[in-house]
Amino acid sequence: MAEFTPITTQEELDKVLADYKASLTTDFEKQIAQVQEQTKNEVQASYKAWSNPETVEKLKAELATVQQDNKNLKFQRQKHQIAREFNIPYELAERLQGETEDELKADAQSLQSFIGKSNDTPTASTETREDSKTSYLKKMLQDLKGV
Repeated sequence: MAEFTPITTQEELDKVLADYKASLTTDFEKQIAQVQEQTKNEVQASYKAWSNPETVEKLKAELATVQQDNKNLKFQRQKHQIAREFNIPYELAERLQGETEDELKADAQSLQSFIGKSNDTPTASTETREDSKTSYLKKMLQDLKGV
């Protein structure tokens, strides 16, 4: 190990600082070069993977599947919208047949004639039942009013 020599002049201090700065700059430049090389290699590997014909075909097949699923979902949504427009119950919306909106509407219209118009009255399970005391009091009130 080198023996310590004290710095006694400004020139010596400037030289030591310049050497230190040069060593830091060199280390930093080496690290930058390593990162650039690593990034370049990763980009090239990624490009090779994505440009592989098998990968391209696989992605095209996945895209076609997603597009078909999207088309099917839009068609189902259209069926449900038409069913709602013609007051057809949600459960029967999938039974609508046709390829175009006009065909679906025609089918919905014919189906509507079979099931009749939807009335929006509550079903028995949602109606509230009156106990005998309440119904008796209501009847007595109506009798008093003369209705």
